[in-house]
Amino acid sequence: MVTEEWRAFNALKGDYLHITVNHQYGQFVNGAFTSNGVEYFWSLFKRGIIGVITIFIVLMARWISVAVPVFFLRFKNTFEKNAIPILTWGGLRGGISVALALSLPNEMFKDEFVVITYVVVVFSILVQGLTIGKLARELSAK
Repeated sequence: MVTEEWRAFNALKGDYLHITVNHQYGQFVNGAFTSNGVEYFWSLFKRGIIGVITIFIVLMARWISVAVPVFFLRFKNTFEKNAIPILTWGGLRGGISVALALSLPNEMFKDEFVVITYVVVVFSILVQGLTIGKLARELSAK
């Protein structure tokens, strides 16, 4: 196991080789060993958390972008009573979002945007796509 020299890692004693690197002194490699695997995991984890937060922001933005026009158009047109939740949940995102994120130059935090975009797109396809029918049935039963 390769870790940073943080004292909490001293408790990881066991029947395995424990090699440390000292980031405080600029050491990121100890011979052939590096802690970058752990660093990369936490980097992806943080981006994933930002992606989850972004899902809620995207859903709220979608709700606003549907609710405002429906509110003003209801004087002229008739809408089903559950039009706003169905249109909000049914706003699937996909290939264009990923293509736009991949087209960013590297100096614009491309890696971060790609991971966050993939989180939102996978949520949209798997969660929203697989549950839109159930949502429609539930709302129509009310």
